[in-house]
Amino acid sequence: MNTYIATLTNDINKVQDLSHVCRGEWCRFLESEVDSLQYELQEFQNAEGDFERTKIEEMSARLRDAYKHLATDIHI
Repeated sequence: MNTYIATLTNDINKVQDLSHVCRGEWCRFLESEVDSLQYELQEFQNAEGDFERTKIEEMSARLRDAYKHLATDIHI
């Protein structure tokens, strides 16, 4: 299970970093990747319960940050 946690954490970190610099169509693609990772994290949380709670909360915060940077920036 530690390998899975490391892989999931690595993927979330990459998506978070990329969300800070994406533009246009690339952001829409990246948003679907974040959605997928959010689903994986939810499944992991369901399987692990409170055992990995701290790690899950950290990964959730990183995904929220990624979503924040993927939000549409509207200028009027």
